[in-house]
Amino acid sequence: IGRKMLQNIAHVTAWSASVGVLYGSLRLLKESVGSVIEMQYQQARLGVVLRGSGSDARELSDDVLKLAAANGRGAEEAMQAAVQWSRLGMTKSQVAKAVEVSLVAANVAEITAAEATEKLSAIMVNYNLNAGQLEGVLGMLNNTSNKYNVTVAGLFDGLQRVASVAKQAGLSLAETQAILGATVGATGQTGANIGNSLKSFIGAISNEDTQKSLRSKFNIETTAGGELKDITTIINEMYVAYQNMSRAERQTMVFSTVGKNQASRIT
Repeated sequence: IGRKMLQNIAHVTAWSASVGVLYGSLRLLKESVGSVIEMQYQQARLGVVLRGSGSDARELSDDVLKLAAANGRGAEEAMQAAVQWSRLGMTKSQVAKAVEVSLVAANVAEITAAEATEKLSAIMVNYNLNAGQLEGVLGMLNNTSNKYNVTVAGLFDGLQRVASVAKQAGLSLAETQAILGATVGATGQTGANIGNSLKSFIGAISNEDTQKSLRSKFNIETTAGGELKDITTIINEMYVAYQNMSRAERQTMVFSTVGKNQASRIT
């Protein structure tokens, strides 16, 4: 009886192992087929949105797959990034360059390629940049990250919230990301929080009531010749005045420019 039991157990074990291998193979086959279908779908989408011929789309697909392999990213996310960039009306070479920066940014910022593409494309549109300038933008953000206690992802988050307002106020991309980096590093707040605070500050400074309050209470002049001064100049002048204020005066000035909710994030 003992021998038969052991033989049966052996047979069942072998059968279970065989079935497991079979199901495993079927699962891998299903995943492989699904991946191929998804890739074909992404290639078809790329062919529709890319500005160029069908051969350009095929060549770009090959280039994107090589870029994905070179940067250790998935083929599907690289193709999705290519589709996103192509929607901006770029040529094949421009899309390839933009995808490369997106993949590098995804690795540097530890985010997905889709997130990197979304944030980089927003920066490019807000500051009227071209695909060839994106690598320099990423290098600038990475340099700021190394200099201050802020991540590239944090800078992306901050820029996503304030870039359009900052651009309208006359702040360059270099100035905006530098302010974000220095403030995040000094306060320990997130890039998103500081981006919102800077957005509130720019909005308040542009308000005539705020300008009058700063002038009458703290002798801070935010305009010159009827025009708003450069934002960085205003910040510098406010900082100098801030050093000589009492605690109550500091609180009043901060509340009047960014509001109570944002005050704790920048003081």
